[in-house]
Amino acid sequence: MKKILNLLVMSVLLTVAFTSCDDDEPSFDKKPFANTELLSILKTKGFTVEAGMLVIDNKVKETKTLDLSGTKLADFTGLELFPNLMELNLANNGYEKVFDFAKLPANIKSVDLSNNNLYEFKGLATVDVANAKVTVNRKFDKMIVPNTAKYNVETLPFYFKENGCADMQMQNKDGKAEKYTTLREIPDATLRAYLQKELPSKFEGDKFDIYKNWGLDDKTKTVNLNSIGEWGEDQTIETNPTTLEGIEYILNDNRWQGAFSSQFRSFDDKTKGSLYTVDYIKLSAGCTAMKLATISTKILDLTNAKSLFDVNISENNEVKKIDISNTLLFQRGEKSILGFGGDLLQIQKCAELEEIVLPDLSKIQTKPVGVITLIFAELPKLKTNLDVSPMEVWVGTLVFFNLPSTVTIKYPNNVDLSYIKEEGAGAVSFVLDAERNKTTSAKEFIEKNKLELVEDDYFFGQMLFPGSIVYQKDLPK
Repeated sequence: MKKILNLLVMSVLLTVAFTSCDDDEPSFDKKPFANTELLSILKTKGFTVEAGMLVIDNKVKETKTLDLSGTKLADFTGLELFPNLMELNLANNGYEKVFDFAKLPANIKSVDLSNNNLYEFKGLATVDVANAKVTVNRKFDKMIVPNTAKYNVETLPFYFKENGCADMQMQNKDGKAEKYTTLREIPDATLRAYLQKELPSKFEGDKFDIYKNWGLDDKTKTVNLNSIGEWGEDQTIETNPTTLEGIEYILNDNRWQGAFSSQFRSFDDKTKGSLYTVDYIKLSAGCTAMKLATISTKILDLTNAKSLFDVNISENNEVKKIDISNTLLFQRGEKSILGFGGDLLQIQKCAELEEIVLPDLSKIQTKPVGVITLIFAELPKLKTNLDVSPMEVWVGTLVFFNLPSTVTIKYPNNVDLSYIKEEGAGAVSFVLDAERNKTTSAKEFIEKNKLELVEDDYFFGQMLFPGSIVYQKDLPK
């Protein structure tokens, strides 16, 4: 009996012991996780996922560093569930053009963005150029940015100088991360010598300082790279540069209020298309004129170009979209049609261009709506229609030449050339290719405005547009 009693007691004790052990099993919260892409990545890294939810266990709570390189992750929603996460590796993620730091959780203090194709960095600082004020929006202990960040002039130099990041690094051309600096090399000796002569206030020795303030004269100066010396212009450089790397530091600086012009000698008579490629242009808000001739642009962003009224983009082999809707083109009233300093728009020989975005001419209040010269020519892949019907006047030449037949053109509805009061202005010209000349809309425009066919070879038209058909109209005296 005593033996049976002892067995019962032991059984009870064992039951209590096992129950106690079960009660000591840790219990963790499970959080719903809408970001399925990140959830899948976390699962491959050993984090516990149950029924589409992340288990907030000790691994999650103790994680301070997370390697998300090569994952191409763009949505960081859910990382806020890692309470001690401070360091993210986002290298080799295929990020293009823009990275927004505001999308990262507030507790992240270190970010590696190396080997991404990034030029713009949002959420770090607000730069008020007009009032020379910089506000740091987000501080970091460490940051590595790719080599393409060297072209960022609007944010990173100011963020760096305001100590936004204690350890800020940038990859060099060989991919090695080095301490960030605002000094930039101008690799080509010809270009460097010209810029040192024209813009001395921006140089420290042989290097261009993207942070330094512009001198009063340099700030509004025209950068004119001319190796030809034709059309009445002086030759400014003796030979063509081997590369134009460095012009981005000028064109992208919102403090610069000058103009840019390029005219280069072809390497031989057979040379066609671009001579140069420039990676990234986000044109300054202060730039008034931009002539990019024989220069291809991987990224051409004119959304900030609010002072621009003179645009020439020709022989650009890479640009696919040109958006000039935020510029001053057509919108300066009589200033737009002044012989000197008027508005000009020339988009020509852009082999890959598919889209042109014009200002909404119907909403322009300042009259007349006009330009000196308007040229759309040799754009074989253009898809967008061209509506300039609200335009009232042009002073020089209006050209629609060798555009796809699928592109519809709406010509000016009510042309009033009496706006032109300059003496010796002569005649306005209208240039078409043979196929466009046969269209009903072109014939109606020509008849309505009493344009006369030019019988003799028209020098300007025939030189720039071989095989073109040219009409003219004498201006009122």
